[in-house]
Amino acid sequence: MGVKTLICTDISRDGALRGINEALYRDMTAGLSVDIIASGGVTTINDLLKLSQIGVAGAIVGKSIYTGSIDLKKAIEAVKKAESR
Repeated sequence: MGVKTLICTDISRDGALRGINEALYRDMTAGLSVDIIASGGVTTINDLLKLSQIGVAGAIVGKSIYTGSIDLKKAIEAVKKAESR
């Protein structure tokens, strides 16, 4: 069975809408052979694009959607477009 996916929450940024901790997610994706779901600080579509470039498999964007700082439809379109390049 084993572990296939981890949710990594940066608790210092969770709910704060301060942007992602790029170094944390780079270290996680470089050091582990499982999918990483980023949580904490994801505030903008640009944050999602950075996470995609880093190699993160997904992101939790609850507060960003609730506050309107991320439009879910636009975010999905932007990430799909970036990943198709």
